Amino acid sequence: MPLSTSDRQTLIGPAVVGVFFGALCGLADAGIHSEYGRNMKPLFPGVTSVVAEAFLSFVVVTLGTIAVFGVVPLLLKKVASRHARGPDA
Repeated sequence: MPLSTSDRQTLIGPAVVGVFFGALCGLADAGIHSEYGRNMKPLFPGVTSVVAEAFLSFVVVTLGTIAVFGVVPLLLKKVASRHARGPDA
């Protein structure tokens, strides 16, 4: 199912917001780990634990924001438009 121009433009906003909040959460995760790292058990052991956890939080927050505020409204719009057209269309 190809996306129309309107659908692509609808996804741009949540993508930008998702990247912003994802970067913010990644930086916060790295900051918390550097401040309280001695008292915490890292998710990934080793030298790359800070980078891996920050990247993981960036990806999860970014994809979650795009899914919740971008993909779900597009799917609801598609379902509503097909339902409004009726069974014969």
